[in-house]
Amino acid sequence: MDFNTLLTEARIPRHGRSSFHVGHVMPKARGGVNTPDNTYWTSDLGNRIQGDKTWAETVKIIVQMGEFHRAKENISWGELVNRYRD
Repeated sequence: MDFNTLLTEARIPRHGRSSFHVGHVMPKARGGVNTPDNTYWTSDLGNRIQGDKTWAETVKIIVQMGEFHRAKENISWGELVNRYRD
């Protein structure tokens, strides 16, 4: 996440809405609180992907999805990751 993009979005949100959100390691819906060790900047898309799952649950699902596609295509993790790097 680029800091300058974050700063611009905070100052001048597009369509009245910022592309960045405050995410929670333990979602507030599951008892999480607004403390520095439980919050982080995330994109709008990242926040929607996480939903009410914990950070660990979200990462586990992403890894499972990657493993499914890696095994299906019979490629290494390195090759899978390199396909999606910008």
